[in-house]
Amino acid sequence: MSDKKKTNLPGGLKGFKFKIYWIYALIFVFFIGLNFMGTEVTKPTNWQEFNQNMLQTQKVEKVVIVNKEKAYIHIKKEFLYEEQFKEVSKRT
Repeated sequence: MSDKKKTNLPGGLKGFKFKIYWIYALIFVFFIGLNFMGTEVTKPTNWQEFNQNMLQTQKVEKVVIVNKEKAYIHIKKEFLYEEQFKEVSKRT
């Protein structure tokens, strides 16, 4: 007789072996999910357009400055449906 003992796994798990490919598949799905979840909708502008069309008309909720080079402008929700903000209001 053989010295090997068979382990009886419960129910439908007989012969199931974990493959390394499952880890690769999970990582792939994770990065695909990040691609759809973490997108920002931005539109470049200049100081004149920002000052005349947004700041002086009080359409700006807040301004976040990053690295003294970029500024993220948050528009008030009641103004997002105007024609000039049509491109950036698609995700909200």
